[in-house]
Amino acid sequence: QFLTGTFFFIINIKNIIDRIFQFFQQILFLSLPSSLILISLKGSGTMSTGGIVINGFQNTKVKKNVTADVFLDSGESKRGGLCCFCCCDYRRAVIIMAIVSIIFLIISLCTYKSQFDGVYDVVDDDGVEKSLEYAFDEYNRVLFVLFVISLIAYVSALAGAILYNKFMVAVYVVWIIIFYIIYAIYVNKTFNIASDITKDNGFDDVSKGLRVTSILNQVFGVLGGILWVYPAVKLCLELHSGVMSTKTYPREKASCCCV
Repeated sequence: QFLTGTFFFIINIKNIIDRIFQFFQQILFLSLPSSLILISLKGSGTMSTGGIVINGFQNTKVKKNVTADVFLDSGESKRGGLCCFCCCDYRRAVIIMAIVSIIFLIISLCTYKSQFDGVYDVVDDDGVEKSLEYAFDEYNRVLFVLFVISLIAYVSALAGAILYNKFMVAVYVVWIIIFYIIYAIYVNKTFNIASDITKDNGFDDVSKGLRVTSILNQVFGVLGGILWVYPAVKLCLELHSGVMSTKTYPREKASCCCV
């Protein structure tokens, strides 16, 4: 059973990697040349339609080229929406945002312990520093666990968007909500304790700074969460309704710069 499970796991990983290469191949190598070819044909007045050459000067109506190439536009009107009403299709948006999130999350996992170094530089009392370290240690441990689970969720969103799997994308959506709730609880708890410790020991400016930081972290956490969840939710809805799928993506694909 273990060998069988391992075998199927490797196959799934291979399929995901293949989809990633196909997607970037589509963006970098196929979309631009195809567009340039179509533009040059239109500009010259001729276009191939199913093997028949039509002269643009003799025919006022030129049909759009439709071939078996799945990477070309199917000729149908797009039915799904655009991220931010003008940017790109939701599948492309989720893939890009998941990749960006994974990169920043890896950086955060390497640097999250240094976020309170500025507090230690201002507080010059060893006893206060020890108390602050105790409060921040619990926060850092929770943050580490949240980051690791978030990394898994971002990978799930990336794979779900590539494989057109709404459930894998939905895992990411649910986790972002859970993440913010836990994060808000520990931000309030930790920063309030640290603020009280510094205020009681005469570091009023540090205390005020910690409270302001606590509020800003939660505000930007909400805004960032909404910005990141919005395209994922829309993608889930399009996948569920059938608007977005492997077959319909040639019709649904859109980008302000790459298509």
